Amino acid sequence: MSQPAEPTHLQTLLVRTALGDRADALSPGEIEALAAEFMRAGTHAVLARLGSAHEAASAMAHARALGRVARDRVATETTPLSGPTFVEPEFTAAHAAVEEHRDALSARPEVVGVGPGFRRRDGVQTEERCVVVYVQRKRTPAQLRRSRTPPIASELRTADGTRVPTDVVALGRLRRHASAGGSVGRVGRIRHGTIGAFVDDLAQGGRAALTAMHVMGQSVATGDPFVSPAHQQPGSTGLGGFRRGTMDRIDAAVLGVERASSLDNSLPGIGLIRGFRPVSVPGDYDRAVSMFGAQTRQTVSGHIVEPLIHLPDDRLESAILARIPSTEGDSGAALVDSNNLVLGFLVGEIGPPDAPLRVFTPATLVLQLLACDLPPPGPNP
Repeated sequence: MSQPAEPTHLQTLLVRTALGDRADALSPGEIEALAAEFMRAGTHAVLARLGSAHEAASAMAHARALGRVARDRVATETTPLSGPTFVEPEFTAAHAAVEEHRDALSARPEVVGVGPGFRRRDGVQTEERCVVVYVQRKRTPAQLRRSRTPPIASELRTADGTRVPTDVVALGRLRRHASAGGSVGRVGRIRHGTIGAFVDDLAQGGRAALTAMHVMGQSVATGDPFVSPAHQQPGSTGLGGFRRGTMDRIDAAVLGVERASSLDNSLPGIGLIRGFRPVSVPGDYDRAVSMFGAQTRQTVSGHIVEPLIHLPDDRLESAILARIPSTEGDSGAALVDSNNLVLGFLVGEIGPPDAPLRVFTPATLVLQLLACDLPPPGPNP
């Protein structure tokens, strides 16, 4: 069998410029394939400048699509499971500033979250990279003086001296989803959540179900029985016992499925889950996403608003904010992209009651901390 040709110097340079040291882990074939994706996107961008208005619009749309495909491949193929987020080089400084200053910012009582992002002016997203500091509510300089609260610095400096601007955004407090009626819950309890996906349990063996930890209740213990659909719902039958879960860094739990009659990872209206991937910054801004919640009982669509935000007061790390409808009882539902790859699992909502954002804990971090893996798509075992 002939060996694949070595990538050209230009191809290697292009991929290394985009990925930095991550390119060292790629095979020659992967470098060549990724370089081709970037080159195709760049070619259409050039055509967009030279063609007619119609050709320009078509070329730019195609270039954006190709660029997104390339980002997805980079995020999926080069990011280890220990990292829930793939940060592109253009966001390196903002991400570094977040990691270096997040503890100090989180210590301020008014701060509810912090993450890298784009500055917004009059509600419109600009192209300026910054550190977004989320607060319960914004206060005027006079209000800050009266309360003797120092304003949040207009910029942060990283260890190498880079200055990164800040943007203060009002977000409110996280409200976690849980209520009566749904797909999974404890025997005799009406509080319930949604099965996000069936997974391989790497710690205890066999298959298991993922859902949100906060719907378990404070008194849950290993082995406590669960039913699906939830208690007092038509057809409610035994599922399995509680295995483990946490609300530290993530909000997720693992349930046994010893008595489940089906372990189908097909989401109604969406299709078979094909796997999972880390989110990409900035590749996943405005990403189209879908979800099926047991209480909503229909497929809903939306888009990602912030792919990376730390919510220290709620002990959530690398959370995802999306504008997508949900209701109490949908907690644990899987957020999937157009390729049916899971990005996160629903925790609750945050922001103004009339236009809240939904909060998801990232799939990569959930699977890492709970020692699980999504099985490959295919027939049930």
